[in-house]
Amino acid sequence: MATTPSVLIVGAGPAGLILSIILRQNGIVVRIIDKEQTYRPGLISRGSGIQPRTLELYDILGVLPAIREVAEPIPSMARYEPGKIEPTSTARISEWVDPTPDVPHANALKFASSSY
Repeated sequence: MATTPSVLIVGAGPAGLILSIILRQNGIVVRIIDKEQTYRPGLISRGSGIQPRTLELYDILGVLPAIREVAEPIPSMARYEPGKIEPTSTARISEWVDPTPDVPHANALKFASSSY
């Protein structure tokens, strides 16, 4: 017998999927919808970045230590002039923020290229 979902989760990205796991672990029936029509198997990804709020959810699930083993800080971006081999400048996408009790996971990470 099908059970009517109590919660609708819009978006099957990392946060939506983790939220669904947490809710199911607590006995709440969920339904997930996503605008993507097909599953992206294997190495096809929309991005390798892990946002701070997703890191918080990984922490709640107890898998954050395993994630940190295969992740690294997001590197600086380099700017190159045409014909130059060395970058002319570098800049961070966002400034590094020290974690606090209120924001324990303040900085995004990315999966290390050797982890996938």
